[in-house]
Parts: sequence; structure tokens; C-alpha cells
Amino acid sequence: MKFLVVDALAGVQTFARQLLQGYGFSPAAILCCSNPEEALAQGLLFKPDLLITDWFPKAATTGPALFQRLKQDASPRLRLALMSFEITPAHEAQARELGSHFLLKKPFTADELKSTMGRALEGLAKDHPALHQRLSSTMRGALWR
Repeated sequence: MKFLVVDALAGVQTFARQLLQGYGFSPAAILCCSNPEEALAQGLLFKPDLLITDWFPKAATTGPALFQRLKQDASPRLRLALMSFEITPAHEAQARELGSHFLLKKPFTADELKSTMGRALEGLAKDHPALHQRLSSTMRGALWR
């Protein structure tokens, strides 16, 4: 399973990378980018399974637009997880419409990201049998203890 983490904050990227590695994922399976344009260029080649991105509301390419483009052009089975400083009812509705596994309000604590990410990975595993096999072997049972 491959992850694309997109956030302007280096600390968010670092913590997400450490968290995923703690679940047993290889460093090579985690790509971090600081903006949607870089993420699009690299994501088209990387072909992630899960996009964890800031909303980037003021960028030319927003997080949801990045998701739609990558899903269409590189990863048809791509899943989404969003983070944002501002969460409006419209954001919540769009996140639901896109099937986002979470919409986490910034700023958040390390524990909040850890528990939210764990639930998202567990949800992915339960909803998608092929992913369940991949996750359960990769994560060495970390979520099911």
C-alpha cells in the first residue's frame, strides 16, 4: 500500500510518515509533498492508494481537486483523507461526497492524528477485502489487538 501525504507544514508530513512507518509501512511506500502541484506531478508516477492531504483552499489545485485528478489519471482505487484549518458545512458535504475517510480540523494533536489515521486504516481494511489482506500482513496486526 502506498501513501501520498501533502501538507505545507513539514511537521505534519514528518509525523504522518513516522506514524505510517510505526504501523509497519516501508519508507519507500510513503511520499510527502508540500503543495498540490508537486503532489500531482509526483503522484501521477507514484500511484498512491491513500491520499492524505490538506484542503489547500487558496491553492490553484485544492486537495479535493488533487484527489479527483490523481484518481482519474493514476490511481482509480485511490482513497482520500483530508485536513484543514477551516471546516465549513460545505467542506463536510464535499468530503462526504468524495468518500473521504476523515476530515480532521487543524490544529490537531499527535494523538488526534494517530487515532484518526488508525480508524481510517481500519475502515479501509474492513471495506476492501484486498486491502485487508495487504494491511493485515503489512501492519502485523497493529490495529486488531
